[in-house]
Amino acid sequence: MAVDAQSDKSSAKVAIIGAGLTGLLVAHGLTKNGFKVSVFDSETSIDTRLRDWTILLHWAMPTFEKLLPEEVIKALPGAICNPHLTFNDEVECLPCYNGITGDILFKSPLPGSRRVSRQRLRRVLAQGLDIKWGKTLSNISFPFDDVDQSGNPARSPVQLTFADGQSELADYALGTDGASSKVRQLLLCDKDAEPQLSGFMFATGITEYRDASKVEAVVKAHPVAAITLGMEAVAGCGVLSVEDEQDMSTWTTFWTKIWRGSLADLPKIDNTVEYIKQTTEGLCEPFQSIINWTPPDSECYIDEMKYWIPVPYDNYAGRVTLAGDAAHPMLICRY
Repeated sequence: MAVDAQSDKSSAKVAIIGAGLTGLLVAHGLTKNGFKVSVFDSETSIDTRLRDWTILLHWAMPTFEKLLPEEVIKALPGAICNPHLTFNDEVECLPCYNGITGDILFKSPLPGSRRVSRQRLRRVLAQGLDIKWGKTLSNISFPFDDVDQSGNPARSPVQLTFADGQSELADYALGTDGASSKVRQLLLCDKDAEPQLSGFMFATGITEYRDASKVEAVVKAHPVAAITLGMEAVAGCGVLSVEDEQDMSTWTTFWTKIWRGSLADLPKIDNTVEYIKQTTEGLCEPFQSIINWTPPDSECYIDEMKYWIPVPYDNYAGRVTLAGDAAHPMLICRY
């Protein structure tokens, strides 16, 4: 017996796998346009993932306004790294320094841009959505598929099965579960779905100096964020959050570093902060000192950036597809 998927969007159900930024944005957009949407994520709660980093919202802002409901748009300032700034041409730009001399190479204008915390933005976007946590996808199937009287395949709901043994039916399924997407793996063979290692390492340090003079050095490079191009590495720094606007010692800052390398060549590390300090030298100021000042107990993450070259896959008559990093994980930069 064939069970047709609902064609009327007012009753069509969409299952989104992955409660990252892409999945949450799509969920709002579909809900706003009349679809019934549920989001499934393998993490046990929105606070499970401790790692934070910053994202620049610029050209995407008009899209945000189209996808998000008014109450979520009003909450977006809560994700801004430093909402106390007077936003003008000087603040709404990204300066790039010569990594050897420290001279300004250029300032890229970013009118209307806002740098946000990824964690705080995710919490804002999670508002008002049906998110089911602790749901690890294990299989995608179409148990009711049949053929109609003309001999053509009939469309039926997508069945999602999870590691806890439970299953869900939906008219459409969207994989937004990141660069190592399980949905992509289920749609393709393992070899074709596997992300490729890039040969570029990426490190992020989250720093609470508790020292106003050190935070001031970060802000002097730029009130929001700045980058530098060196011979051996690209580095960046900026403000992640402001606890007390009047007391810079309470501010949290960040730094980043990108360099050629691979996880396979990374030695066993007891302290990632000390490793970055020992392997970083020759950057122009303040970038070198910003790394050197990092307290040893700071959060510091090191990984090799990954990408995936898209290949054709069966989307089962448009019922299952991919978006975001699941569809096109891209490198931050290339030398």
